[in-house]
Amino acid sequence: MENLLDKANAYVQENASKIPQIFRPNSHLAAETGWMNDPNGFVFYKNEYHLFYQTNPYGDEWDTMHWGHAKSKDLVHWQYLPMALAPDRPYDERGCFSGSSIIKDNKIYLMYTGVSEHDGIVRQVQCLAISNDGVHFEKYEQNPVIAETNLPEGFDTVDFRDPKLIKHDNTYYAVLATKKQEGDRSHGAILIFSSIDLINWSQGKVLVEGSSDMGIIWECPDLIQDHDQVALIVSPMQMPSEGLAYKNINSSIYMTGKMNWDDLTFSIDDYHEIDAGLDFYAPQTCLNDKNEVIMTAWMQTWGRTNVQHELNLRWSGQMILPRKIVLSKHGLKQEIPSEVLEEANDNSEVITSRKEDSYLLESNNLISLKKENKKPLEISFGDDENHNLRVSIDQNRITLSRKDFGYRIHGEEKETIEERTLEVRDASALKILIDRSSIEVFIDGKTLSATYYVYPELKKCYVKNPTKSEFRIKLSQL
Repeated sequence: MENLLDKANAYVQENASKIPQIFRPNSHLAAETGWMNDPNGFVFYKNEYHLFYQTNPYGDEWDTMHWGHAKSKDLVHWQYLPMALAPDRPYDERGCFSGSSIIKDNKIYLMYTGVSEHDGIVRQVQCLAISNDGVHFEKYEQNPVIAETNLPEGFDTVDFRDPKLIKHDNTYYAVLATKKQEGDRSHGAILIFSSIDLINWSQGKVLVEGSSDMGIIWECPDLIQDHDQVALIVSPMQMPSEGLAYKNINSSIYMTGKMNWDDLTFSIDDYHEIDAGLDFYAPQTCLNDKNEVIMTAWMQTWGRTNVQHELNLRWSGQMILPRKIVLSKHGLKQEIPSEVLEEANDNSEVITSRKEDSYLLESNNLISLKKENKKPLEISFGDDENHNLRVSIDQNRITLSRKDFGYRIHGEEKETIEERTLEVRDASALKILIDRSSIEVFIDGKTLSATYYVYPELKKCYVKNPTKSEFRIKLSQL
């Protein structure tokens, strides 16, 4: 029988150097070859971050899923490792879908969703793969470890995926995404399972259910424990828009509330969109050696124009630059991690100005800007002819726009979404990460993320300052 993992690794090794470099990021992890979507198995292991990801190595569109693998010491420079998983068993022959990892006895345990289909019925079950060295993984012989017999009443294995492993006290837990069907409508639900050894799992319980105004199904759950606070992350499909929020057809949200570890239930107090940009989905977190929660996500969402495929670039997809997140009284706060800031090399002095001016850009820049809180300011990127990638601040609103800029990106929304607006409490300081085909804005603990595709590359940053109020700008290079 053909070894599908060896085949995939051989293909990547042969073709990676042939991939066109146009639009490929410098400091964001992208597919080595082919397609990339959800981050998987994000973990800090032996002083390095390990990040796995959904990938089809053979083409720049979604297809039968494998697990790619890379590692980094600083979240900026990534080293590709051999592919970790291929769909080579009857229970995962239609794909090794998303999952997570955890460290036990100095080994990495991956739990992923194995997908198969028989007589037109999809079966999604949860499987283990274990590594002694952090590179080579062996699938557990008795897979699957969570299947039909573990499900609570009213649920099936058609949509039952994306396990996130966590440990609380001396017990392991797996939280999984599914949906509850009620007539012709459905809503998201999260199931929870427990184990003392990662092998033998309990009967599942419903951790929490959503409602029809929280999407038709949830994906990619994550349960964050930050000191005495808990938040549940999910990615709802078809979340109805509400004010400025949830404008993309698929969203990612965090829910604050109370976790009862005795009866394994989560009660929702409130929920909010994680990222207010155009491209952000399926976030996943890990805990590093400083006990910081670090989050990454796929910088894309389903149902959007696949520019790389249209241009036959033979790669598609990248991750956000991982972020440090903190649960505070104001909600989930997102920051650029210290490892990333330490990598930033200043290539210009801090400039204090009241003028409208332009500044030269490198291919991956960190732009730090401070201004008077309520004063309007616009920062745009491009060249003298076209600089319509814009970040605009007015009062307490910030808008990120790629309208009329580069290749048009359409989606399944009723109207094409080309800009998003976010309300913040403090608009006096922001940081912007620019990296060849992506932009991420950090302001007041919140973020807006988007991709863009324009050639030639961005060369200048323009500041429009109608009130001539004082601002300070610093450009650093990652």
